[in-house]
Amino acid sequence: MNPRPDDRQIDRLLAGLPRQAASPGFAGRVVAALEESARPRRSRSWLLAGVLATVLAAAGLWLTPRAPSPRDRPDDLRQADTGLMLEEHRRLTEELESLKTRLRATEPPLLYLGGDEGLDLVLDLTPVLQPAAAGARRGGIRPAEPSSPLPASRQPSNGGI
Repeated sequence: MNPRPDDRQIDRLLAGLPRQAASPGFAGRVVAALEESARPRRSRSWLLAGVLATVLAAAGLWLTPRAPSPRDRPDDLRQADTGLMLEEHRRLTEELESLKTRLRATEPPLLYLGGDEGLDLVLDLTPVLQPAAAGARRGGIRPAEPSSPLPASRQPSNGGI
């Protein structure tokens, strides 16, 4: 004996039952239910989540401590800051003047850029260090003149002329 009926047995049993007619409007109700389930439902949970996130962000900004503005500081602290800045400015000015003095002490203020046997490249820093004196000489341009004798290894050769 087979405890489970096969498909043919089920078809014979169903064929023996009386046929039922659908109630009026059955097809219309099924189609309406299918159309309703196919429509996207607008969930209010997204709207609620957006409103809640906005409220939390606003509350966070309102409750976050802000950095004090210089106007919020007491006058004695502002004066101390001003004094420190003036002192730093004075020190920087002295350091700059010291550097300029040391650079002027090297006569003339030339910067050797390099070269080879036939050419030496030298940059004159006088227009940078003493702009008024340099401007007096033909627009700040001066002809090349040896400031010190060149070593024998650097002397130009006249053999090619």
